[in-house]
Amino acid sequence: MKNFKLNALLIAVTLAISSTFAQKAAVGPLLYDQISNASTAVSPNAMYSYVATDADNVAKTSFSADDFTVPVGETWNIAYINALGVINKYATSPDIDTVNVIIYENDPALNMPSATEVYSATEISTVMYRGNGDFYVELPTTATLTEGTYWLCVQPVRNHAADGYWKWEAQTAGSHGASFYFKNPLHGFNYNADDWTSGSDLMSYWSVFDLSFALYAPRLEHDLAFVELISPISGGFLGQETVTIKMENPGLTAQTGFDVRYKLNAGEWITENVGSLSIAPGEFAEYTFTATADLSEVATHNVVAEIVLPTDGNATNNGGAFEVTNYGDVFLMGTFTETSTCSGKFTDPGGPSGNWEGGYDLVATIYPDTENARLRLIFTEFDNGWGEFYIYDGVDINAPIIDL
Repeated sequence: MKNFKLNALLIAVTLAISSTFAQKAAVGPLLYDQISNASTAVSPNAMYSYVATDADNVAKTSFSADDFTVPVGETWNIAYINALGVINKYATSPDIDTVNVIIYENDPALNMPSATEVYSATEISTVMYRGNGDFYVELPTTATLTEGTYWLCVQPVRNHAADGYWKWEAQTAGSHGASFYFKNPLHGFNYNADDWTSGSDLMSYWSVFDLSFALYAPRLEHDLAFVELISPISGGFLGQETVTIKMENPGLTAQTGFDVRYKLNAGEWITENVGSLSIAPGEFAEYTFTATADLSEVATHNVVAEIVLPTDGNATNNGGAFEVTNYGDVFLMGTFTETSTCSGKFTDPGGPSGNWEGGYDLVATIYPDTENARLRLIFTEFDNGWGEFYIYDGVDINAPIIDL
């Protein structure tokens, strides 16, 4: 007989995993993605890169730059840049209004930014601020780059006294070319970096030295983007579930009368026409299929959903693949004290689709329903750092703790 005491546990359940890169603003086709592995931590690794306009803090003006490569034989027309950052949220006005963008040639001998600027635009005001220091910027003129390696620098323009700092958020995985470079010519920060200095030297305790950004081409005349699968989501005792998708029109022309489709596991495509639904340029819309999806089997199901627009100029953002799990019996800690069920899932009181709200001090006993039978538990997550989860080998919390 096993007894479980739960002081605080968040069981992180993946509701939907997309295998595609989803655009989140009205921009053109994706040219370069160095944003997919950005940190989601409360205080992610990040490096200063902004223009301080107030006289008392002008020395804090700093430059961070990271490299990207245009493949051999290609020419990129860059119209939009997405950068993820960190701001001083306690500042008087912590949002981002204007941004400088500089693209440098690569120094082939040193593999670092050279003194040559191939593109430069200052105080760009066409900024789509997304909150938390993240933004899209529409360049005033297209940056046309032929094959080769370049270095991108983005600098929000800020009155430091009122706006605080902006730091460019790092990636958490992957390796994209060289380490980022940093300089703070007037030494407003405690870095010995009056000229370009490798971030791997300055931030040696980081494990990844890439900054988070993505590059996009100009918007297309016809372009619909799949944003997310709203339903179904993972849960207990699923059955005939509605399928609802969210779409965006990054293009320049309103779209209506197109087809959408989904496929469950190895089944056939279910195709429907959106009818009178119209999505204006830059707008979002949702569509719920008339046909439902049978998720009654207790298992993980694969759902693929797509937009079918014959005139679409960008096929890379038209769909996504997702996993949705039917957990069957779901036992919420705090709603039962003991159980001898043959199968099922147990979670914190937030359930499989909610978050841990803590703190809790809960006890539950789980035991086989027949004598001399064994009990097997498989954990999605056991220790998430928010509390303690104990397993006792006995009928109560006085039994020995199983050391896992």
